[in-house]
Amino acid sequence: MPLIISMRPKFARLIFSGEKKFELRRKFARVPSGTRAIIYASENVRAFVGEFKVGRIFRLRIDDLWEFVGPYAKVSFKEFLRYFKRCTKGVAIEIRDPFEYPKAIPLDAVRLEIRDNMWAPPVDYEVLPDNHPIIVAIDNYLSVIMQDKSSEGRNNRRLVARPHRQLVGERGGGRGKRRDPARTR
Repeated sequence: MPLIISMRPKFARLIFSGEKKFELRRKFARVPSGTRAIIYASENVRAFVGEFKVGRIFRLRIDDLWEFVGPYAKVSFKEFLRYFKRCTKGVAIEIRDPFEYPKAIPLDAVRLEIRDNMWAPPVDYEVLPDNHPIIVAIDNYLSVIMQDKSSEGRNNRRLVARPHRQLVGERGGGRGKRRDPARTR
């Protein structure tokens, strides 16, 4: 069962650069090592930007947590204290195998794919079943993006990622006929 984890864009960039080894949270679900964590970058990005595998999860007192992961969490001590204000314990999630998507998947595109303009990403995190419409939509987009990326090398043509449903039923040009844009001309 994958999860969606929301974070500020600067922390997502630090994960993908390999500098950030632990993600800090006030609380976190008990998920097995290897769980897929899809990163939603908030603020001005508002997109799914990549993922990582959950490694070990450490639940520690705040003082011990800072001593254990402080330098690897890429937050200042001041930010750390502000985040964990009024908490006695915290969680450090080990980040394994980070993977940045070749192209970010915009929140609005996922909403369109699931036909729910009101869906909002979790403020913190949310564990979802593999067949949840959000996971399916992200996977559809990702498969198109990866397919487009591999075809770029073959024909040097830049393609736009679209969800599966749009590829199948997208309106083509002229006379309202439908065409599959994945087909070559």
